[in-house]
Amino acid sequence: MVVKMRKSDLLDTINAIAELLQKEDSPYKFNYALIKNKAKLRDVGEELGEMLKAWNKSRLQIILKYCEKDEKGKAVMNGQAYCGLSRGQQPEYDKEMDAHIEAQEAMMKEEFEFEPYVIEKEWLPEKIKGTLLDGIMPLFKSDEK
Repeated sequence: MVVKMRKSDLLDTINAIAELLQKEDSPYKFNYALIKNKAKLRDVGEELGEMLKAWNKSRLQIILKYCEKDEKGKAVMNGQAYCGLSRGQQPEYDKEMDAHIEAQEAMMKEEFEFEPYVIEKEWLPEKIKGTLLDGIMPLFKSDEK
């Protein structure tokens, strides 16, 4: 069974796997399946991490290009925020940042395929949060006909 997954959903799946592997009362088969899937997703997860780091680095370059600077040319900050970047204050900044954000959103919508180690519903622990279950749904065999 091959599964198509968006890169944005990959983060939820990886985080769900990591949290579920911390549970002490999970059945052996369930943990085994999680570990196998974690390994299968490792490469694409690392690739996504590198892409996000590069995106964030270029985002910071845009911020530093347009933010307010002091007399020494250093960025002026107000707490954790760079000064001079309020929406509408610098149309060039707004345009460049909007395009950058759109590119990141498009990247996160990209799909990839992988063949999961299928988790059987019988292997699930008795108690599992819905958000975690949602994160690992791509790892189950589809019930759809």
